[in-house]
Amino acid sequence: MEISRPKSIRTILIFPWLAHGHISPFRQLAKKLSKRNIFIYFCSTPVNLSSVKPMVSLKESLCIQLVEFHLPSLPDLPSHYHTTKGLLPHLMNTLKNAFDMASHRFSEILKTLKPDLVIYDFLQPWAPKLASLQGIPAVVFLCFSAVMTSFTLHAIKNDAGGTYEHVNDLFPYPEIYLHDYERQKFVNLIENDVNEKSKGNSWTTSAVY
Repeated sequence: MEISRPKSIRTILIFPWLAHGHISPFRQLAKKLSKRNIFIYFCSTPVNLSSVKPMVSLKESLCIQLVEFHLPSLPDLPSHYHTTKGLLPHLMNTLKNAFDMASHRFSEILKTLKPDLVIYDFLQPWAPKLASLQGIPAVVFLCFSAVMTSFTLHAIKNDAGGTYEHVNDLFPYPEIYLHDYERQKFVNLIENDVNEKSKGNSWTTSAVY
């Protein structure tokens, strides 16, 4: 796919995680920004862009350009699995690893397009680091609720034991809590983020330390 930088106009590269629950709000953001005389590069894997393309009108295509982000070919992860849609649960970590392995390709895209700003998702904390190396500012766009963000960061900051057994007691508003069946999923999410922190790839932990 040929990609180019328009002249005499501000450009923003938008880079969501590979889930449609993330792509959809990022696409809406792209549409809003494009109406403010800003040219948008919307970056994702070809399989995701194939579903985004029909939703971009002819008029919008004049200010929103789709940019392919190719993941490495892995035996268990053919290109039609370069998305969370229809992905088998046991391949989720494989997809995340492949996504991270392709970070150098994102750097190449930045060198080619030279956007004025990068708007990225929280699951790729390497994106702002690579942008910074090229003097490009970057901001994270969170497409989930402020309540969930506050609850998660409060738990990380205040649970000294790291077990999150009493995570509901830590939050100052008792009306907001996790059910027992939700707590283990929550713990798994936080533990995975802590592991990513050791690699320098954590978003939530870096937000509170």
